[in-house]
Amino acid sequence: MAQNYQEHILKALEQLGEKGLKKFKWFLQQEILDGFDPILKNNLEKADEADTVDQMVETYTLEGAVKITGEILTKMKRNDLAKRLGW
Repeated sequence: MAQNYQEHILKALEQLGEKGLKKFKWFLQQEILDGFDPILKNNLEKADEADTVDQMVETYTLEGAVKITGEILTKMKRNDLAKRLGW
């Protein structure tokens, strides 16, 4: 089941395109939610979609990665993708 959520996050990030992924990673560098520290810019600069998912899971756990992904996608007005995560 855990792998399933990671795949859903990956698919959502792949659908953002290059500009959307850049914006998504910018949000990860901000304090979006209480208790979720920003990810350092140098950890995301060269990261593709899969690397970004791995970095989020490593930083926030899988549950946290799903939560912050849903929050960021909502801020980006991509509710269609957020809903696929159950957000």
